[in-house]
Amino acid sequence: MIRNTRALFEAGWADGKFVCCGLDPEMEKIPPHLIGGTSPYEREKALWLFLKAIVDVTHDLVLAFKPNRAFFAQYDGEIGLKVLRGIVTYIHTVAPRVPVILDAKYGDIGNSAKGYAVEVFKVYQADAVTIHPYLGFGACLPFLADPNKMAFVLDKTSNEGSDEFQDLMMQIPVAEAEALIATNPVPWRGLPDGSRFTTLANYMAWRVSRHWSENGNCGLVTGATYPAELDVIRRIAPDVPLLIPGIGAQGGDHEATVRAAKSRFALSSSRGVIFASNGRDFAAAARTEVERLHKLNHQYLNA
Repeated sequence: MIRNTRALFEAGWADGKFVCCGLDPEMEKIPPHLIGGTSPYEREKALWLFLKAIVDVTHDLVLAFKPNRAFFAQYDGEIGLKVLRGIVTYIHTVAPRVPVILDAKYGDIGNSAKGYAVEVFKVYQADAVTIHPYLGFGACLPFLADPNKMAFVLDKTSNEGSDEFQDLMMQIPVAEAEALIATNPVPWRGLPDGSRFTTLANYMAWRVSRHWSENGNCGLVTGATYPAELDVIRRIAPDVPLLIPGIGAQGGDHEATVRAAKSRFALSSSRGVIFASNGRDFAAAARTEVERLHKLNHQYLNA
């Protein structure tokens, strides 16, 4: 049976699920009782036991899981990437309705992008991936070619310093400006010739929502650390799925973010969930944190 990622997300949203659990393992933060030694085998075993326990106690509550490739690739040789492949397979087995987003932030020219797409969707069997848009639509197309997979385009990211480029003002062509202004009550800086200025992030949201997602399988990454900007992006792209990092360790405004996102969003927390405790109760603590986020999501959505 073919897995359609957008359908999995839609089913999760219909069930009232909006929490995305990030899987970013750091060996020094894994509960000590799971670490039997420093050999490659013991390190691999510790990573596996830790992540498996997190998945076991949260998969009935979360909308999606989001393993970050960098946190796996850093470990000796193939240890981390072997665990990455294993945990994705395990999620598909125990939670077949929960999509897996590989947070890899890929972005390269067409031929290289094809190779990365094979890695994401064939080697790791992920359902979705995060990508950079800087090289343009053609370079991103390999990640969007399969209508059953999804790609989340980095737009207004959660990191400090994202304003260096993402907040730069740019001129929008006249024809696009007219269509954009007619459908979105957003303040744009205007010029007498009918063109408009807006931020690069806003224009990216416009391009993705109107031109990149013919199959409905393209989303945007928008940080909870910038809820005002997220609000504008949501009005520009009202139906595009949003992957929203920045809640928890990064200090994003949970309430403002949820109210701005409104629907079709995946609120991602990684460290705040998986490292809620480093004791023997780490799994129970992770579930408690997901439950807390779940309840707050509904409280803010219904306010």
